Parts: sequence; structure tokens; C-alpha cells
Amino acid sequence: MAAGECGVEDEVASLIDLAIQLRKHNLSPAEAKAGGRLLGRLWSLGVDEKDLEAYTNRLYIESRKTDLRPRELIQAAQRLLTLKKKTGKTYQAIQSEYENLSKEEERLKERVQNLRKELNQMLREKNTTTQLLEEYTKTRDQLKSHGLDISDLNKAVTLLKNLKESNYNPTTIIQTLTRIESLEREENQLNLHINKLKKDLRGSKERNIRNKFRTQQKQVTTRRSQQAKITRIQPTETRKPREHCQRHSSLKRNKTRKRNREVLHGHREDI
Repeated sequence: MAAGECGVEDEVASLIDLAIQLRKHNLSPAEAKAGGRLLGRLWSLGVDEKDLEAYTNRLYIESRKTDLRPRELIQAAQRLLTLKKKTGKTYQAIQSEYENLSKEEERLKERVQNLRKELNQMLREKNTTTQLLEEYTKTRDQLKSHGLDISDLNKAVTLLKNLKESNYNPTTIIQTLTRIESLEREENQLNLHINKLKKDLRGSKERNIRNKFRTQQKQVTTRRSQQAKITRIQPTETRKPREHCQRHSSLKRNKTRKRNREVLHGHREDI
């Protein structure tokens, strides 16, 4: 009986001590129950009670360091464990492989940057080559328009050097030659314009002479018509003197027409 009472007293003492500890750590009986269940689970997983505090502290520190909640750290550990089972590699091997891949990634990034620099340099050189080719083509076409060949450039350069050594300014000479060429083009255009004006002038003179000749013919025809009317109405005795006057007028008209034809022929020869 005394032994039973002693056992009860021990349990009561344990409960009193538990209540004191719960109050001291500000824990409720329900929280204490949950903690006991968790501890039992850890023991079943082989976690030693001596390492439990260090384990939980490490878990908390890592979660703060990586800005991850403990649940997320546990999930990451589970994925790592799954990867270990899938590949058959240890954690250390996986970590080493990851580090090597990270280094290879950095090396590839640096290589990509170098390749981009080389590409940009090649594009700049290509643009320069294209520009030089365009300038060469333009120079060749300009020389060809003046009846020269690209092989004559050396001769031209030698000539300019000699002129420069003789105290002549090559730039001034080139400008002068260019100006002369421009003046020659203007002269050719003016000659074409003058020839066109001469042609228009010849046509204008011929039209004026033809119009003048037609006018004179009309005047002669009008006079003849008037004289014929007058002849028909004159008496018989006055017709003979009149006929004499008509013959005289006819001779005069013939001379006038002949002179007009000579004038017209002379104008055409002048033109």
C-alpha cells in the first residue's frame, strides 16, 4: 500500500513539475501534446535527443539565411533526396556536379560575350569594306565617264605629286580642271541652243517672205480684177489707149514679180 502511494506521489510530482515547466515556457497542455508527438516522430526517424536542439537551430538559421521558411527547406531536402535516389549519386557528388555545371555556365556566358564582341567587330569591318567598295565603284565610274581607266590612277597620283613638288597646288589644279569641264558643258549647251535659234529663225524668215509674196500676189490679182472691170465699162474709142496702158502695166508687173522671185531666191541662199 505504501508502494502504491509512493508511485502516485511520483506521478503527481511529475505532473506538478510539468505544469511548472509549461507555465515557465508559456505553453498550453495542447501545445505540449503536439510537441510530444513531434518528438516521438523524430525519435522514430533516428534523431538523437542530444542533436535535436542543434538540428532545429541549424534549420532555423538556414531558413533565415536563405529567406526560406522551414517548410520550404524541408521540401527542398525532400527533392534532393528524390534526386539522390533517382541518380544513385550521393549528396556530395550531386553538389560537386552542380558546382562544375555552375562554372561551365559562367565560362559559356563569358564565351558568348566574347563571340558577340567578335561579331560586332566583324559587322563593323563588313560595313567598312562595303563602304570602300562603293567608293571604289564610284571612282571607277567617274574615271570611265572621262574616258579613263582605274589603272590610270597611279599615273594621276604621280602627276599630282610632281605638280606639288613643283610648288603647284594639286587641289587648285583639280578645281580648275573641274571648272573648265563645267564651262565646256555649258558651252556645248549654248551651242545647241544657238543652233536651235538659227533653225527657228530660218523658218521664221521663210514664213515672212512667203506671207509677203502672197500679199503682193493678192494685191496684183485685185488690181487686175479692178482694171478688167474698168475696161469693160469704157467706150470703144478709149479702149486702145487703155489697152496700151494695160500692156505697160503688165510689163511692169512682170518685172515686179521677177524682182520678187530674185529677192526670195537671194534670201534662201543667205539662210
